[in-house]
Amino acid sequence: DAATDRLDLYIYQRGPGIMRHASVRASDVFSDPERWPEPSVLFKDGGNACDAGNVNALGFQGCHYLAYYTGKFPDCSVMVWQVPEKSRGGTK
Repeated sequence: DAATDRLDLYIYQRGPGIMRHASVRASDVFSDPERWPEPSVLFKDGGNACDAGNVNALGFQGCHYLAYYTGKFPDCSVMVWQVPEKSRGGTK
């Protein structure tokens, strides 16, 4: 986010179904790529190791929208979560 100098990283851990998030000032990690903080847990969805997928994020009007797929064949679903800025620990 150019306005806040922040980068957000979302990690979906397939087996346990845990969505994690880390946020950092871009200038901090560009000068030291290992300076990311430990990601915090946003939510758990039950997960599945085989039929689950990576998370994609889109920033729009102060929120991040996360899309990922999860479930067990043949009952897989695409899930979308809205994450407001206040939930990410960012500041404007």
